[in-house]
Amino acid sequence: METNDQVFAKTNRLILRGFSINDTESFHLYRSNPEVAKFQSWENYGNEINKRKLLLINDRFIF
Repeated sequence: METNDQVFAKTNRLILRGFSINDTESFHLYRSNPEVAKFQSWENYGNEINKRKLLLINDRFIF
């Protein structure tokens, strides 16, 4: 996974950019939150699996 520092949109409350390797812990916490996950179609996986999923997402999709 390359570090993607490109910012696509920025407001006072939001910065839209690609994922970076530094986002893996936050990505895992987001996917593990039961209040978020109950509205989604994913299962809660361990941190290492979520890291691999983030790497695949980042490599597959170009914004």
